[in-house]
Amino acid sequence: MAHPPPSSTTVPSQAPVAVFDDSDPLRYYDTANPMGSVKVAGVGVTIKVVQSNSTGKMTVKVN
Repeated sequence: MAHPPPSSTTVPSQAPVAVFDDSDPLRYYDTANPMGSVKVAGVGVTIKVVQSNSTGKMTVKVN
């Protein structure tokens, strides 16, 4: 079975999210895009970006 030729798609950027919160298992899941989204555990873990710089280095706080 042959693969189709490669193609590219431009996807617009979205605003950053400074806090990840998994308290809602479906918060990051999109039924219209199941292969590009995720269901999370829903146990209340939060990850917050405390500081970042122009080189991409980040300090995060995990609860």
